[in-house]
Amino acid sequence: MLDLSDLMDAPVARPAVLDFGTHPSGVPWSPMQIAILQAVVDNTSNVLIQAVAGSGKTTILEASLRFTRPGERIAMLAFNKSIAEELARRVPSHVQAKTFHALGLAALRRG
Repeated sequence: MLDLSDLMDAPVARPAVLDFGTHPSGVPWSPMQIAILQAVVDNTSNVLIQAVAGSGKTTILEASLRFTRPGERIAMLAFNKSIAEELARRVPSHVQAKTFHALGLAALRRG
C-alpha cells in the first residue's frame, strides 16, 4: 500500500511540473493533496485516502480523476447506496461507483 508521507518526502524525477489547477473552493491544494494528485498522475501504486469527515476526500478524488485515462478501469467504493449513486453522477463514465455489497454481488454473479 502506498504511504503518502513517503511520496511527499521522496525526490521524484518528473518530466515537467504539473499544474493541478485550483481547488474548487479557491484555497490552494495542500501538500498532501498534491501528493495524492501526483500519485495518480505517476500511476505508481494504488492510493488509499483516510481522513476525517469533511476533510475533502471526495473533492480530491474528483480532481484526481481528471488525470486518468478513459481506458483505465477504476472503482470507487462507498459504504452506502446513496453515496455510491452520488459518486456515479460526479465521476467520468470509465469509473465504476458501487457499494462494497454491490461489488461483491456482481463478483458472485459472474461466477
